[in-house]
Amino acid sequence: SFFRFYSPPGPVVFLPESRYSVAMHRATLGVIARGFQRPALVLRCYSEKAKSSSSGPAVLLDVKGPILRMGLNRPEKKNAFDGAMILELNEAYDRLARDPALRVGLLYSTSDTFTSGLDLPAIQPVLSDPRKALGLFPFLKGKVDPYGVWGKKCPKPIVVAVTGPAFTAGLELSLAADIVIADETARFGQMEASRGIVPFGGALQRMPAVFGWHNAMRYMLTGDLIDAQTALRLGLVVEVVPKGQAVARATELA
Repeated sequence: SFFRFYSPPGPVVFLPESRYSVAMHRATLGVIARGFQRPALVLRCYSEKAKSSSSGPAVLLDVKGPILRMGLNRPEKKNAFDGAMILELNEAYDRLARDPALRVGLLYSTSDTFTSGLDLPAIQPVLSDPRKALGLFPFLKGKVDPYGVWGKKCPKPIVVAVTGPAFTAGLELSLAADIVIADETARFGQMEASRGIVPFGGALQRMPAVFGWHNAMRYMLTGDLIDAQTALRLGLVVEVVPKGQAVARATELA
């Protein structure tokens, strides 16, 4: 019935929820299929409930002496943060803060992608409902906030080892950390502007403080990616190491 009142000037793309994030980006660039012009309309099809597709823990925890190692472990989604993963990371940071035997946290990825950012199809319905958001973000109720924006910041040092993409939430976790080590494959990006949304994990406050105002605006307003050497020059990372060595170096520092 919608098309009785609207005649789109170009192709219309229907996207199931699980394909939305990648396909939406491609649609806006007009490259969904060879020969397509830029789509005139993209319709998103929601499922009833967004569930985590991870079969095991989304954040792997192990203790090595006084170090709490926290491994982002959702490789089938390139470590995109859904509600379950956000909760697990929050619990890990809270454990680090409360356990007197732990003195430092090490955040890393179990795969070659640090994180592709937020799993928007999974959490967008929750973000639009403040009552549900309270359940998704327990740091709003007194627990430690991994981003150090909406709740208490972790009182113990956090060392981050970045391999591959560290987009949106990944860049914000790096900005909130104390030491960031990147290998030569690392790429950072705060791409919300290209998606029509606003960063809410601390980038608005910390990118200008770390990068300087003009550098922060250059990357925040364009969504352009930041390679490892540029991140080093901007002060986001303290060392760039060869591919595959970020975790080892971060562990050494921790």
